[in-house]
Amino acid sequence: MDEERFGLGFVSGQLAGQVAELPENAEVGQSADSGVCVADPALAPRHAQIYFHEGAGFLLDLHSHGGTFLDGAPVVPGTPVPLRPGTLVRFGETGPVALFHSLPVLYGGNQQELVLERTDQPKTWSLSGPVTVGRSETCEIQLESADVLASSEHLHLLPAFGHLIATDLGSVNGTWSEAGRLVQTAIAPGQGIVLGGEGGPSLRLQDSHPLPKPPQAPPEAALASSLTSGTGRPALIPQLFVLELSAGEQSATVLVAAKSEVTFGSFAGINDFETICFPRDLEDESDAMERSEAIGPQHGVLLLGETGVAVRDEGYASTRLDGVKLGAHDLTPLPDAFHLDLGDGALGLRGRLFKHPGLEPRSPAFGVEHNHPVECLTLERMGDTPNSRLYMLLVRQAAIGSSDDAAIRVQAPGVGSLHALLYLQEESLWITQLGPDPVAVDGVPLAPQTTVSLGLRSEVYLGTVRLKIRELR
Repeated sequence: MDEERFGLGFVSGQLAGQVAELPENAEVGQSADSGVCVADPALAPRHAQIYFHEGAGFLLDLHSHGGTFLDGAPVVPGTPVPLRPGTLVRFGETGPVALFHSLPVLYGGNQQELVLERTDQPKTWSLSGPVTVGRSETCEIQLESADVLASSEHLHLLPAFGHLIATDLGSVNGTWSEAGRLVQTAIAPGQGIVLGGEGGPSLRLQDSHPLPKPPQAPPEAALASSLTSGTGRPALIPQLFVLELSAGEQSATVLVAAKSEVTFGSFAGINDFETICFPRDLEDESDAMERSEAIGPQHGVLLLGETGVAVRDEGYASTRLDGVKLGAHDLTPLPDAFHLDLGDGALGLRGRLFKHPGLEPRSPAFGVEHNHPVECLTLERMGDTPNSRLYMLLVRQAAIGSSDDAAIRVQAPGVGSLHALLYLQEESLWITQLGPDPVAVDGVPLAPQTTVSLGLRSEVYLGTVRLKIRELR
């Protein structure tokens, strides 16, 4: 996933023509808290989940009322199914359709010229909009009367993201590809279909050719603009990412979620935060196994509300908040400072809600309107290697520094008490130098109070500490 990121390119519905970038784990639904929010009545509030495991994509229908369909075929609710690039996903019986593919394909596809050819006859058509294929005179691509295997209105084709979205219109003899009879599929350049089976009209999407591009500014100019406050186009940051901090031989990892609903548990494939038990003061290997199994596969959920953050136990295993056992599926507000114990002591997390009085509040990037009272939430693992891992729900901003007021506390030479501020704005991550202590981004020193945007693989130096940003694997 470090090399290739994926998304949904919507070909119908309210989001038609738009690309929704997918983090490692995203829910799709009507809920505003969904990673991909689709305001369509055909979708359930929590309709489906798309996640990645060992580089492969999977889709899980969350027992939605309308079902989820891959290339026109329904999936079994609650059962993960592989999601391969080029698959069409329909959310609900009559809901929107989206193409699952890599981001370069989705963003670059609409810059391609699409040409359809008939391989059994010397005919081609240049496609720029939806067309119907059949023997009827009303079809934009009219077949010949001798093409008896094809129906009068046989097939609908829609150009989208460098593909042709092919939908069989209830033809008598069907539409066929190498995979068999199709209901709805995305045809990529070089792929073909046959109308009516063997002997019927054979159509193939030619290899695409790039459309002419406008002149581009040189890379040096683009770099210069990105290092000025607000003048360059900032890079989008995924909803889940990692901050890696290192100073000499010391290192720490911060797993960051920038979303309204964050799941945690022992199974990495379906959770935003994987909370397995690390070996620490264990009597033997069986003790480690018992502690890890005591944490549920999807143990709990952190939910951002209008006034704070709440936790919900999902009913798989025990959760205690400040020593009090939580009821299954109860929503419990979190205090400013707290302890969470997962699995009857298998893993302890020390939590804190940050509301710094000396920092100017910024509007949140998601979830709620206006200035949310919570800047961020941190969960620090207890009992493992010191500072080995920190979980963070980034609502709007997080201070980095050496003082207790810093959400990301770093004790290292050259790090000021409140050294820098990370914050979200318009789905991008920004950093501001707060005081006189130096900050450098990708080798370029910042002036005091200067703000720049950060992208994946950005490197930031704060004194002797190096901070790297990467995708969550």
